[in-house]
Amino acid sequence: VRRRRISASHPNYRSDSERKRVDPAEAGPHARFELDRSVPCKGRAFLPPGMEPGERTAMSVRSTDGGRARWHRFDDDELTFAISGMLPGTYRAFVWSGRQRTASLTFELGPNGDEDLALRFEAR
Repeated sequence: VRRRRISASHPNYRSDSERKRVDPAEAGPHARFELDRSVPCKGRAFLPPGMEPGERTAMSVRSTDGGRARWHRFDDDELTFAISGMLPGTYRAFVWSGRQRTASLTFELGPNGDEDLALRFEAR
């Protein structure tokens, strides 16, 4: 019997990974995954006065229920974003730009997600 990490992913679903004990002598299936369908999470971030977007401006997003943080690096000065694999729920976010960090804010993603989020960050 061996422990193996099994992962499943799809662009329209939240990815999942789990460690399972697998005994090759047993009949399969050895594991079953049911992935939760993700919802859209798109919009624009607004920085507080005096904080300008830079070369390494990024946003951290984490569910208030826990879980690991997702980092999104902004590709443009407009600070637009589209984060995949998000589930409905409440999230906490903050932005780093250079050596400056914003205060955290919270936002909701409903059962249909949001494609027009306006995240207005304040100074920390």
